Amino acid sequence: MLKDYASLLRIKHYIKNLLIFAPLFFAQEFSNLSSLIQLSLAFVGFSFIASFVYIINDIVDIKFDKNHNVKCKRPIAAGTISTKNAILISILCLTFGFFILNNIYIYIYII
Repeated sequence: MLKDYASLLRIKHYIKNLLIFAPLFFAQEFSNLSSLIQLSLAFVGFSFIASFVYIINDIVDIKFDKNHNVKCKRPIAAGTISTKNAILISILCLTFGFFILNNIYIYIYII
């Protein structure tokens, strides 16, 4: 069951979101704790929003995915996660993502 939710969120695709750290790497500023924390929070927020987009895409494409030989195994198309639950999870992802991205500077100020 947990595997279905990880698949729904496309957690394995978060590796692509690590590109957000490229400017810090090329500027050789990994010792800058403030920037590292900001980018880490941005990574988490961006990943939540990316998951929102993946889920909405799966909901919109459910009819096509059910007839596809690989995509039919995705949780919504396979029926292991209901569309109603997927919508709820997508709303939570969008909310958490925007909350984190909107408050990055507040977190840094507290630290």
